[in-house]
Amino acid sequence: MSIPRSLTHSFLLRCWQEPTAEQGGEWRFFLQEIGEEGRQWRFRDVEALVAFLRAMVQSPEDDEGASAPK
Repeated sequence: MSIPRSLTHSFLLRCWQEPTAEQGGEWRFFLQEIGEEGRQWRFRDVEALVAFLRAMVQSPEDDEGASAPK
């Protein structure tokens, strides 16, 4: 998955529950970039959504020093 890098990000986030045999259903997430490209991403769970957002806001320098204490 290609992750855009920028200093500012704007999104529309949609959250909904899909019915399942389990009580309460499963949450799903749709993220749409606000802007010219309007890229879209879909996530099956909140953990995947949060991981995507973390990767998006992480600077390239953070990638290099991931194991270094801060």
